[in-house]
Parts: sequence; C-alpha cells; structure tokens
Amino acid sequence: MKNNNPTQDVVFNKMITDDFTNLFGQNLTQKLKNDYFDNFKFLPIINKELLEKIKIDNPDLDYMMFIRFMTTDSDISKPKTLQIIDYKDIKYKREYHILFDLYNLNTKENIYSNEAVSILEKLDASGITPSELSQLKQTYKKIFKDFAKSISQ
Repeated sequence: MKNNNPTQDVVFNKMITDDFTNLFGQNLTQKLKNDYFDNFKFLPIINKELLEKIKIDNPDLDYMMFIRFMTTDSDISKPKTLQIIDYKDIKYKREYHILFDLYNLNTKENIYSNEAVSILEKLDASGITPSELSQLKQTYKKIFKDFAKSISQ
C-alpha cells in the first residue's frame, strides 16, 4: 500500500508496483487508498487492533506492506523582511524520508521496518542538483534494494 506518494508520476508509480510484483509474483494485492489510514497524519498508529481489523476485512491477505513518503523542503536563505534576493543567493534543503514496514497479518507483528533518507542541500546556484522526482526515485530504490536483499537471505 502506498499511503501518500507525493507524486502523480505514472512511471514512478508503475516502477513501485513492478518492483514488488517482480519480487512476489501475482500474489501481490495493491491498494492505493485505504480507509484505515488518514493520509494527512504524519505517522499513523498501527497496532494489533488495527491489524486485526485489516485481517478480518481482508481474510485472504497474509501480509501488509506499508510505504510512507515524507518530504521537507525549506528555503534556508529566506530573508526575515521583504527584500529582493538574487537567485544565486538562494539556499535550500530538500529531504525525503521513505518509511517501509511489513506486517504479518496472521501474527499481528511488524516483521520488517526500515527508513531511507536522502538530503539535498543546495548552497548556491552554481551546482547541478537532481530533480525532486530523481531524488525521490533514488531514495525509493535504496529502501527497495535493502528490503529485497533482506528477504533473499
């Protein structure tokens, strides 16, 4: 389940679906929206009672993968008062966090949990920086690679 993917990029969304389908085959059920979670909450509370309700409502499912995307974007050069600022003086920081959890719905336990973080600090206009989508993809690939490696052991 992709709780709050910050992009509507079709290729990125398909990449996530294809990665997990290739890993698990056709036994993968995907739900882009789920009534159990409020996408506006920073971190949903997932406890045994909630996992029990999900299992009752979806008796054919054995596991739930929960992927949460979080981003912060800040202009660290923003002046305190109104003034004209030169583009070359703009400094900002962009951070992506992707949290990945795997729950066993039969035992109601979290069996895998990890976080991938990427931080981009643009200190001036002279450097080339990756696009937001490129940075998000790199962060996702990092966490997926770690997860795939962990289940192959």
